[in-house]
Amino acid sequence: MILALAGCLRAGDCKADLLIELSDAARTLAVGERHVLEVELRGCNGRERLADTLTWQTRDSTIVAVDAARGVVTGLTPGRATVTVTGARYGELGEVLITVVAPRSSDR
Repeated sequence: MILALAGCLRAGDCKADLLIELSDAARTLAVGERHVLEVELRGCNGRERLADTLTWQTRDSTIVAVDAARGVVTGLTPGRATVTVTGARYGELGEVLITVVAPRSSDR
């Protein structure tokens, strides 16, 4: 008889139950404002923190600028843009909708 169990055989073997937690699902920034996006990866039913090399990118670089390695987003011009995060190991991990608004009057 063969018995197959889902679980971790060794550290890093937890793709089957990968839990992805993004710091933001959506965020509003003023023009010129910066914000750091973060993602946490866990496996083994949340018991093991997983590592990956992340790449952040935007689908509209006229609205926001994104530091691809650090996830720092800067509002450039009013509008909406989607920022995606992809892991070298785990693939596409999620996206964040960024809304950029005109600078606040106290910021001018």
